[in-house]
Amino acid sequence: MAENKILIHIGAESHKDLYKKFAHKIIDVLRQQMNNKDLSFEFKQVENEIESKRPLTNAQKYKKLSEHNPALEALRKKFNLDIKNNN
Repeated sequence: MAENKILIHIGAESHKDLYKKFAHKIIDVLRQQMNNKDLSFEFKQVENEIESKRPLTNAQKYKKLSEHNPALEALRKKFNLDIKNNN
């Protein structure tokens, strides 16, 4: 049952191992305090905030810009331009 699960968002798979290391101690206390022997943890990996703030390469920047403005791709082709990755 969903109401018996505690969802923990993690940024990296290695964090899951750390939580699991101490989960049994934490869940035992929570089960006792909440009088609910069916409580359990569920882990969901989410985008790491630090990873998402990493600078984009030139190709990644171009891809994002061209998704918002398809005319960029037409211009790139018309003038036979390449995207160089300097990052």
